[in-house]
This record gives sequence, structure tokens and C-alpha cells, in this order.
Amino acid sequence: MKKISYRYLGIFFIISVAYSSLWYHSWYLPVSFAVIDNTASWFLPAGYRFAAFLFAPKRYWLAIIIGEWTAIILITNERGEIPALSNFIATTFPALFYLCAATSI
Repeated sequence: MKKISYRYLGIFFIISVAYSSLWYHSWYLPVSFAVIDNTASWFLPAGYRFAAFLFAPKRYWLAIIIGEWTAIILITNERGEIPALSNFIATTFPALFYLCAATSI
């Protein structure tokens, strides 16, 4: 069995918290410039997701997914607009796709 080092866990935690914070705070920018209320005409966190998956090693993709889930849960709990089941479905399918892509390559 492979041992997990403390260095890996530290980097994993830092990536997850940093990505979650970036995603959470950058979500408000496009919503503030929305033409139609509560919609985003351009979605900045999607660009961060693309860049994170493009440049991060595959072993840290789970940290990115956990960070995104954390940010989405914080936003939906704060706004109280999306039911928990819809939130779970909306975040789980892309995450499963990314994880399957990471393990197949």
C-alpha cells in the first residue's frame, strides 16, 4: 500500500482552500454585472476550473473538485435558493466526469 506523505496532504489542503476561496469570491463579480437579475452573463469560475484542470497535476484534481463543491455549498446555503438535491446533482455529474477522465488517462 502506498503511503500518503504529509507534504502531499498539505499541498492538497492548500489547493482545495485556495481554489474554493477563489471560486467563491469570483462568483459574485459576474452576478453583480448581470443584465437579468440572479443570472450571470459571463461565468468567471468556469474559466478558473478550466485553467485549474489544465495546469494542475491529476493527483490534485480531487482537491479542485472538493474546493468547488465547498464554494457551491457555501453560496447556495447563503442564498437559500437551490434545493440540496438539485445542488448535489448539479455538482456531482461534472465531478464524476473529471475523475473518470483523470483515471483513464
